[in-house]
Amino acid sequence: MKVKTEERNNTNVKNKRLALFLSVLSLFVLVGIGFAYFSSTISNTNNEKLSTETATISLKFDDNDNGISGNLNLGESITKKFTLENTGTKDAYAKINWYNLVNSYTSESLTYTLEQSTSENGLYTNIDSGKVPTSNVEITKVLKNGILVPVNTKYYYKLTIILNNLDVEQNSDISATFSSYFNLEEGFLSGVDKIRNLIVGSDSTSTSIITKPRPNGASCTNTLVYDGTTDNSIRYVGENPCNYVTFNEETAGWRIVGIMNNVDDGTGNKETRIKLIRKDKLGDYSWDSSDISVNNGNGINEWTQADLMYELNGDYLDTTLSENTKWYNGEKNARTGVYDYTKGLNTTAQNLIDNAEWYLGGTYDSYTTGQFYTNERRLSAWNLINGTCDDGYCPRTASWIGKVALISASDVGFANGKYDRNSC
Repeated sequence: MKVKTEERNNTNVKNKRLALFLSVLSLFVLVGIGFAYFSSTISNTNNEKLSTETATISLKFDDNDNGISGNLNLGESITKKFTLENTGTKDAYAKINWYNLVNSYTSESLTYTLEQSTSENGLYTNIDSGKVPTSNVEITKVLKNGILVPVNTKYYYKLTIILNNLDVEQNSDISATFSSYFNLEEGFLSGVDKIRNLIVGSDSTSTSIITKPRPNGASCTNTLVYDGTTDNSIRYVGENPCNYVTFNEETAGWRIVGIMNNVDDGTGNKETRIKLIRKDKLGDYSWDSSDISVNNGNGINEWTQADLMYELNGDYLDTTLSENTKWYNGEKNARTGVYDYTKGLNTTAQNLIDNAEWYLGGTYDSYTTGQFYTNERRLSAWNLINGTCDDGYCPRTASWIGKVALISASDVGFANGKYDRNSC
């Protein structure tokens, strides 16, 4: 089939589904102290203890010293051992942070792995790995959240940091510095981790559908896939997957598109987030409308200037509205669409979302879903061969930073549980 995603601005296109990226924020205050890496001045034998209601979790270091010093050569690593123990009467989640972290090494020079075991000399399982965050000023970043520590249980951990030999010039690493503390907070199992746990142990290199038991009494199907893109995000697929969630006080009113990796918050910081889509349409509104002198009054196909972009990131986020407003819904700047202000995102919901980079590329050709995904992320936005566009606004903007937008063509393609990624 031929899909012309570049023509999606037409004013009589209805039923647009809005989407947003959800990020779970920390609800707890930093406490106590931790231990430092690559610092020659640290000498502290204190350990961390966190008490919450009937749970008491202790973080203790194997050598009873929360600091470590040393110099690494390329390819060398250093390991710190510690335990988490719950001596209370209630299961609890723990969170360990990089605290007052400074890392001036080249990005990706320092990486870490965190392993867990139920006994000191038992089998250790890798529970997390990644790049050590980089910053020239002190910052706090989460190392691992959602660590479940049952009552009367002690877990053993090995945190290993390695200085990697990269295929890039690393002369600056000779004089680079790294120092950090770890501190303990009350944790929680994030939505991202809950979904990841559904398919833990599945082959992340396969794009085959993963089917898991559905919740008791549910009529949906628990079907997910790794999408096989460069980001290899996890997506819900099929006609009726178990992806309904309550958000914005709308019971089962939103659906999870997937767990999206490498979502840029607009500052270059990339993180994993949940992408949500509203189950029902918000109303019948135009993508854009315009004066008769601009594209015959039909608006332009440029999201960064579209009326709908301003409305979704204006009235829809305005918690001070006390009456309905009119949105664009027709040609020649007609504003006949009634926006119900009671459907707007409340303050609680807005505290769970943040800016994200939305990719605006399109195509006139026949492509697979994966190719759509790639084309949406082109560095240069849509520009026809003859250098013009049907509405006169070409080239398009390649991406946009904001909170609320529409799902992409690739989102629709990936959601189909019966598609073949290698065919149109």
